[in-house]
Amino acid sequence: MSSNGLTMNRWSGRCPMFATAFAMSLLGTLAGCATTPAQPDAAAAQTALSSSAAADARAKAAEARAKGDGDTALRLYVEAADHDPSDAESFYQIGSIYDERKNGALAARAYTRAVQNNPEHALALEGLGLRYFADRQLEQARPLLTRAVAVEPALWRSHNALGLIADSLGEHETAAAHFAAALQVRPDSASILNNRGYSRYLAGDLDAAERDYRAALTFDPGYSQAWQNLGLVFARRGDYQRALATLARVVSKHVAANDVGYIAMLSGDYAAAEQLFADALRLSPRYYQTADENFAELRRRRAAVAAAAP
Repeated sequence: MSSNGLTMNRWSGRCPMFATAFAMSLLGTLAGCATTPAQPDAAAAQTALSSSAAADARAKAAEARAKGDGDTALRLYVEAADHDPSDAESFYQIGSIYDERKNGALAARAYTRAVQNNPEHALALEGLGLRYFADRQLEQARPLLTRAVAVEPALWRSHNALGLIADSLGEHETAAAHFAAALQVRPDSASILNNRGYSRYLAGDLDAAERDYRAALTFDPGYSQAWQNLGLVFARRGDYQRALATLARVVSKHVAANDVGYIAMLSGDYAAAEQLFADALRLSPRYYQTADENFAELRRRRAAVAAAAP
């Protein structure tokens, strides 16, 4: 299941080095500067001043980001966080900018600080959970994403990821509930429809899986993963010619023959599997090692069946 629906927008421009260095230092400790103990009134005044400066920096950062100036936005959010290290929103925004720039390590650190500052910040919970998900750390991702949708049920990316996690654990009913919640927000998402279709395929509901794949292709006719998965549905039904024709839309003919042959082998249709693997090798005898390996697996399975026969 290669498509997960977690694509994020990418802001243009590079992150200034001074902002990156400042952010790394800020995210690392945020220990603050040592100061002489102040009188209560002076401390309150300083806090108010810092809060005002932080709010001003956040407002300017949001304006810069709306204009597509990610460099300035990052610098100003870092400035806001420096003024007010307890502010979750600034750290969330820093994390989201780094996420868009594919700097997962700094994004995760910023999201972590945001969640530490405000455990109910739904978008920071989602951001951190999706970072863990992207790194395949599903045990860490799941509780964060679950908390995120508990705070904000409309977070479709979290529901989509939770559905994928549930499917990986064989929890197909739970997956179905999360995909349904994601589709309530994004009913036209080919990616989510494809993911739900694969979930239904894993659960054995081939008719429902086909409906989802066809719906996905209605919204994105060129979605290769949905075409591949639809071909697998036909293969599971034993409609091998239709499966081959469907897969041939998006993969080479020898790959299609091998993939359909593999499904036939798993289904116990060894005669069809043998013919399909032979076709794969005929179509690509020099380069297609996978079909040769599948041929060997087919021979092992046939031998096992023969040995078990009375």
